[in-house]
Amino acid sequence: MARSISEIHSQILQTKNSDSTLSAANSPSQVSVYRLFSYVISFAIHLFEKILDAKKTEYEKIADESNAGTALYLSAKVLEYQHGSTLSVVNNTPVYLVPDATKRVVSKCAIRENLETGHVLVKVAKLVNNNLVKLTEAEVNGLKAYIAQIKTAGQKTMVSSLDADQISVNADVYYDPSFLPDTVKTNVITAITTYLKNIDFSGQIIVSRLQDAIQAVEGVKDVQIHNIRTRVSTETAANAETHTRIYDPYAGYVVPDTTNGYTLQDTIQMIVF
Repeated sequence: MARSISEIHSQILQTKNSDSTLSAANSPSQVSVYRLFSYVISFAIHLFEKILDAKKTEYEKIADESNAGTALYLSAKVLEYQHGSTLSVVNNTPVYLVPDATKRVVSKCAIRENLETGHVLVKVAKLVNNNLVKLTEAEVNGLKAYIAQIKTAGQKTMVSSLDADQISVNADVYYDPSFLPDTVKTNVITAITTYLKNIDFSGQIIVSRLQDAIQAVEGVKDVQIHNIRTRVSTETAANAETHTRIYDPYAGYVVPDTTNGYTLQDTIQMIVF
């Protein structure tokens, strides 16, 4: 922070007085030559320090706004990928000369870094009819080529776009007998599906929050979730993993299991309260 003119002036005078050669210049007049010179120099130093402060603020702002190489930067750039468009290099930066939002196929992106191996996993999905689905093989290949051009030098990236993980919820729902159980159950299944859709991409499924979503359904008096069973799309429902608290989606997003015997309709039991 820039010093004031009076502060600088005082320091100059203190230094002068401590010098045996200059201490003889001790006129009390405020317009003495040495005082005028020292004041002019103080003003110049103060102005220079103000300029340094302004430049420091400017450079700090540039540094704060520059996120190149970070996970946030890579995620933002992945969302800008235009399938079928070609990048051009302008001022040493790969860019699309004609931005076209209609060609952007990546709707969701999550970056996961492995600090031990140095690999960066790029999870992606796209929206089709308001539902997340995996990218096509051609879209994944195009995205890989795009990332190879915009990533930080030396960064080892892998792209993953998979069918949704599937989940079954083993729960007992205690309902108010003044409500029809089938109606309450339908609304519970809707609440679970909505909860799954609203989780951040590659965010965790937290059983206690899933329970809160069910509890908020009209007609539900109490709920006990025994566990949730999850599986990747290539695994069978019989081999699903059991979780009682938290699940990190492998694909980045989850949908209710569609296998007979494991659907929400099958695994949620309605009990009169």
